[in-house]
This record gives sequence, C-alpha cells and structure tokens, in this order.
Amino acid sequence: MAQSFCRNTIHIIFSTKNRLPFIQDIETQKQCFAYLAKIFKDDFGFIRIVGGHEDHIHLLGDLNSTCTVADCVEGLKTSTSEWAKKKLNEPNFYWQNGYAAFSVSNSQIDTVYKYIEKQEEHHKKMDFKTELLGFLERHDLPYNREYIFD
Repeated sequence: MAQSFCRNTIHIIFSTKNRLPFIQDIETQKQCFAYLAKIFKDDFGFIRIVGGHEDHIHLLGDLNSTCTVADCVEGLKTSTSEWAKKKLNEPNFYWQNGYAAFSVSNSQIDTVYKYIEKQEEHHKKMDFKTELLGFLERHDLPYNREYIFD
C-alpha cells in the first residue's frame, strides 16, 4: 500500500486524585476543558469534545497514528496538573494515577459525543464511581474493586 490510513477514535476517562471536586465551578470547567482540548489537538490528534464533572474528565478524540494512549494520557495529565497549580492557584491539584480508555467505532462517535456533552445531567443521577464501573462492565474490562480508585 502506498499510503497509511488510520482512525483511532478513543474515549478517555480519568479523575482527580481521591476524586476531589477541583473542577466544580463553571469557569474552572471551561478553562480546564479548553486547555485539555488544546493540548490534545497540539500534541496528540483531532479533538472532538472534552467534558466531565467536578471530579473527572471525559475526552473523545482521534489519536495520531504514532501516538499511544498511555503517552497521550500522561501528556494530558502532566500538562494540566502544572497548569492547574499555576493558573488556578491549586498547589495540591493532582490526577488519579490510572485512567480508562475505550475505542469508539465510527457508528458510535455521535452517541459518545452526546454522552460527554450531557455530563451534568448524568451526574444528577449517578456518581463517578458508578459511572466508571458501568463503562468497565459494558466493555467487558476485568477489574478489582479494591484497586480501582486511589
């Protein structure tokens, strides 16, 4: 083949350390989501949407063909931790060590996009732990409840 063709659409989820509500107010959310979108676009690929709630992030994007999920998440977390400590004056801001990432088929991109867009509504009905465990179960990812959260 003369060219390489690749689309790696990924839904990434990660939370603040100990699920502390650092991303509570609307202005902080806007700034944080915009900064995450910029980092993803500049370094890792095509960003579709960033959303979340007070204690976690959802990101939907297409990774560059040379980028690994682990490198992407590490880059996003490192950059936004430094940014939050300086710009938001949050010296104790940290992300949880782990993350969840799910591949998204072309036919499901719109569904996942809308899900991320409506995070505020979802979290009137369920907390982050319940949401994450639901994703892990729907995607048949094995996990140990004892070690899932920091």
